[in-house]
Amino acid sequence: MPRLVWLGELTSRASAGNASNRPPHQIIYHQQYKFKKPQHFDDCRDYRRLLVQLEETERRFDEFWRTHRNRLQQCLELRRFEQDFRELQTIFDAHLKCVAEMTEIGESVERVDTLMADTKHYQELSRVDIERAGEVISAGQQLLGVRGVYPWEIVQPKCDELQRVCDIISERLVKRLEILSKNRELMERVEKANQWCANGVELLASQRIEKCSASPEIAEQSLQEIQAFIASAAEFKLSSPSEFKKIFLESTTPETKALVSQVLQRIDDVSLMCDKRIASLKKLAVKPQRPVQTVTPEPAVPLQPQGGAPHLLRR
Repeated sequence: MPRLVWLGELTSRASAGNASNRPPHQIIYHQQYKFKKPQHFDDCRDYRRLLVQLEETERRFDEFWRTHRNRLQQCLELRRFEQDFRELQTIFDAHLKCVAEMTEIGESVERVDTLMADTKHYQELSRVDIERAGEVISAGQQLLGVRGVYPWEIVQPKCDELQRVCDIISERLVKRLEILSKNRELMERVEKANQWCANGVELLASQRIEKCSASPEIAEQSLQEIQAFIASAAEFKLSSPSEFKKIFLESTTPETKALVSQVLQRIDDVSLMCDKRIASLKKLAVKPQRPVQTVTPEPAVPLQPQGGAPHLLRR
């Protein structure tokens, strides 16, 4: 410690030079301090050594803290990922249960429209959780990107499970909307078919068969009305009532089987009545031909009698 020694020497010299001018008690105190000077140097060396040790300890602690802080941060991110996974797992279990209970498809156009609106609203709600699951999956993939830190067998299965459940919920909701859309089309045809049957019964009831029997013109008019009614099946997007059964059976489901069977029976009944009425009206609409009468010709009047022309005046 050269600087401390130099300062001590200066102090000693100054003290020696001024010793004659000091009081006795100050001289004694200076002599005592002079005797303790080597111990003072030892204390300074100890302090400096302790400072060096303290700096080294601080450096090692900083290195340890940086490593430990990184580990704590990694552990925190892993725990946050697992917590988000558990929360989403509970939410998706509720979604799956709710979607599984969506079995009603409606028995009228109005009811089907309500069910479709409810399904679309629920689809929007579930999309929020699905998007959150996508963020959690992305975070999990980022964790796996840090090699040797996060265990693959813990993170990857959870990411796969979230993706699987998201796909199931999305597919089931899309499939339900497709079923409801097809059922709505079916219900439209059912309602139109019911109205068609009601119009057919009303038309048949309004025609008086006795009037048709009395007048071929009335029979022809009634026949045209029924034929026009049969042609109105185009409203069902069909060419003839005979196609109702085929189209309905293709669109029917176990839930609508009874309703469709009832409608098909009504269609068959009305079609049968119309066919019978058409056959009857065709017979009545034919005008009877008048029978050809044989006419006996009258004898011709001769222009001149055989005996000669008669005399107009006899005298």
